[in-house]
Amino acid sequence: MLEENLKGHVKRCPLLKQAQSLSVQPFYQKGINTGSDGEEEASGVDGSRLPIKTISSEMKRNALHEMSVPEFCNLIEKIEFLHESLCKDIQDSVQMPEVCSLWIKRGVEER
Repeated sequence: MLEENLKGHVKRCPLLKQAQSLSVQPFYQKGINTGSDGEEEASGVDGSRLPIKTISSEMKRNALHEMSVPEFCNLIEKIEFLHESLCKDIQDSVQMPEVCSLWIKRGVEER
């Protein structure tokens, strides 16, 4: 995209509008599902830079494929437990385009 067209595009970009809308939701956390390869740095207590080994998506997939069935079932149980304990306070959040709500209302009224 040419630089002179960028301002106009950003004003009407549906992806940007969707991202902005999502970012204000109470459950949103930027980058929660991202992974990276290699190492990153973080600040230590004294301000020094400490290397942090990140786990890539491929490494996660490989770890899952290497699990036995009982190990995998145990992991699922842990995930379900954490999900239940963390999601008690999360509110449902639904955005429905007006045309969809009109279609649903019409279907209900016709019955």
